[in-house]
Amino acid sequence: EQFTTFREPTILDDVLYIADSGRTLRAVEPRTGKKVWQSTALQDAGAQVPRQFVRVGSTLYGATDLDKQGGVHAIDAKTGALRWTFNDESGDFHSWLVATDGKRVFALHGKKLHALPG
Repeated sequence: EQFTTFREPTILDDVLYIADSGRTLRAVEPRTGKKVWQSTALQDAGAQVPRQFVRVGSTLYGATDLDKQGGVHAIDAKTGALRWTFNDESGDFHSWLVATDGKRVFALHGKKLHALPG
């Protein structure tokens, strides 16, 4: 059996989002504990697990740690499907950070700030 560790959980729009080291994402109703969805889309794509989340509309954005397969993942907040991944291919080994003003998504990577579609 593989040992799995969980990342810091995030509550956005009354949904608890959790990622684990096995690259599985989960959405859970925090009041009831009922699973909304569970997705292995990151596993299937060979993508890295997010460490931080923000949400704009129906898209969940997840920022990864310092790695070449990382970046910012756009994930369907209703199904867990991976929509796309942004990576600036700078080779910079800094963690990605994401923020939103509710309409746009901003990704910080090292000394570079990127505005992503929201």
